[in-house]
Amino acid sequence: MSISFQVYEEGLEHQFTAPKSPTPATLIEEKSSTITHGSLDQMEAIDNPNLPASIDVLNIEETKGNVSERMPRQKSWMRCRHTLPDEAIYHQCAMAYLSDWSLLDTSFIHRDLDYSNGDYQIASLDHAMWFHHPMCATDWHLFDQESPNSSGARGYNRGLVYNENGKLVASSMQEGLIRKR
Repeated sequence: MSISFQVYEEGLEHQFTAPKSPTPATLIEEKSSTITHGSLDQMEAIDNPNLPASIDVLNIEETKGNVSERMPRQKSWMRCRHTLPDEAIYHQCAMAYLSDWSLLDTSFIHRDLDYSNGDYQIASLDHAMWFHHPMCATDWHLFDQESPNSSGARGYNRGLVYNENGKLVASSMQEGLIRKR
C-alpha cells in the first residue's frame, strides 16, 4: 500500500466537466414506478441481488446498440447507506470501498460476459484512489467509469467521482485479472 497525506492548501484548480446523466431522484422515481412499494431496498434487490446492505447503487443504463458494440464505459450513482462519523478519513474509506464495487466490471461490461458461472477468474491486482476535495460518502456521487484497455488477461480501468453539484471529488484506477478458465 502507498498512502500520501496532505493538509489542504490553495493552488491551481481545474477539472473535467461531469458527464450528463439523470439525477438519483429521477432514477429512483423511474424505478419505483415499476415496483409496488417503491422502496430503494426493493429496487436494489431486483437490480443486483449481490449488493451489500451498506451501499446504494443506481445504475445508469446505456442502451444504444448491441452490448458488443458499446464502449467499455458505465455510469452509476453510489452512496454509503449508513451514517458515518464527521472525520474525513471515514468518508474517504467508504468512498474507496464504493469505487471498488464496479470499477473492474467496466473491462467486460460491453462483452456480455457472465462471470458468475465460474468461467472466468477475476481478481483486483491494484487499486489507487486520489481525493481532490472533501466529500460526504453518504451523499450521492456519480461514478463515471471507463476501461481504456484490456489485454493480456488484464483490464485497466479508471473512474471519476463527482458530487451532485458536478464537482470532481475523487479519481480512481484499477487493474484486474480477467482470465478465461
